[in-house]
Amino acid sequence: MSQHSTTLYSYANIRLVNGANYLPPIIDRLNSYEARYDAGEEHHAFDYPFGQIELKARPDGYRVSLRASEDIGLSRLKDLAAVAIKLYTKDEAPDILWEGDQAGEQPLPQFRQMTVLTAHHFTPHMLRIRFGGEDLKRFSLFGAMHVRLLLPTEDVPHPVWPIMGPNGLPFWPDEAKRPAARAYTIRNLNIEEGWMEIDFYIHETEGLACQWAKNAGAGDKVGLMGPVGRPLRQAKQYLIGTDMTGLPAVGRMLEDFAADVTGHVLIAVDTQADIQPLTHPAGVSIEWIVNADQNTAVTELTNKLCALPWPEGDDSFGWFAGEADFAKIMREHWRKQLGKSRDQTLVAGYWQKDSTGFMAG
Repeated sequence: MSQHSTTLYSYANIRLVNGANYLPPIIDRLNSYEARYDAGEEHHAFDYPFGQIELKARPDGYRVSLRASEDIGLSRLKDLAAVAIKLYTKDEAPDILWEGDQAGEQPLPQFRQMTVLTAHHFTPHMLRIRFGGEDLKRFSLFGAMHVRLLLPTEDVPHPVWPIMGPNGLPFWPDEAKRPAARAYTIRNLNIEEGWMEIDFYIHETEGLACQWAKNAGAGDKVGLMGPVGRPLRQAKQYLIGTDMTGLPAVGRMLEDFAADVTGHVLIAVDTQADIQPLTHPAGVSIEWIVNADQNTAVTELTNKLCALPWPEGDDSFGWFAGEADFAKIMREHWRKQLGKSRDQTLVAGYWQKDSTGFMAG
């Protein structure tokens, strides 16, 4: 385990009848956030750059201990541990009550109220909104690129914001005034100046977030939680495909790649004017597929991506985001036909035909 100073400590005793049955998926999820994992017969420890989670299995459930050197790390550990446990113990729905440091209800560390500063069309179908807020450092941490926007709706024009519940997760003081949540990629972030930019794909099938973005003006308030999502696994070679909903994420990834990374990227856009300048390593090639008929464009994209040979060597990764049916095609091709594992691929359905709900996250 890490030797760095751990001055903050929190713990929870979680009562379960069938705790042993839930352990494998909990361990798998906690590991997927790039942990260094150490296991004993009843002892499971996960070491992250920002702190440690220790889970001890007992006949009556789990003892979970968290250690971190900073508040921001401890709150992240609570979030990771509580979400993993809640997700896979739904049959028993145990209470999770953290004791020790940061115990009890308080402001939610992963929440920020943000103010719209500017909005402009970066390309004909991509609207870039800059949000201002305080203390944005956490959104550069943990290797996660996405946030969850909390938006007003017609039914809830003046939502309430979440606070931290006793389990370390968001708690809504008034469920009737809970805002709508949609996941988006942080396209640009300036911690010193206190702003972040998010790109919104503006298209014919307007969902709630799309409608909100089109009408957003300076001074509008929104809530924001994050960062969310798993870190992208670092590799030397990549195969990447996306439609316009995943273009902001691809842009971020390409900018963050090391200079020696190689790969091939396929991006489907609506018009020639929607092609964006993207910063990327010299060894990465980008191919744009232009077609206003999205179904035709993404069909061509997935056909081409499936036809590309998987990069030689062990250090390679496949990434795809787009409509759910096409995501299924890519998942089956990479996982079943090529036999690649979840550690070698990430396939996400960001949206679904005939649905206006944005699914990313």
